[in-house]
Amino acid sequence: MEAHDRQALAQLTARPRPPSEPVPVRGDVWAREAHPIGVDAYNRLPRRPQCNARRLAVQPLDANYVNRFTDAVRTQLAKASVRLADVLNEALS
Repeated sequence: MEAHDRQALAQLTARPRPPSEPVPVRGDVWAREAHPIGVDAYNRLPRRPQCNARRLAVQPLDANYVNRFTDAVRTQLAKASVRLADVLNEALS
């Protein structure tokens, strides 16, 4: 695990939750966090896909595009793993 992944996980798990506190995995919270990232990523595509196209063309992405969103993707995946672990712990306890 890379340093920024460890940092994201540390921030998410730094404060222990009391058992009575609900697990923060609500879809609306996740959507509010992730939607602006997705909008930004879509708006920065070199060429936007056509709606209702019969075939989706493969669109190569340059290194600048990939580098711009790599940290955001890693952070979101780290958050998702912690949220999934909380759901599983809750469901299996």
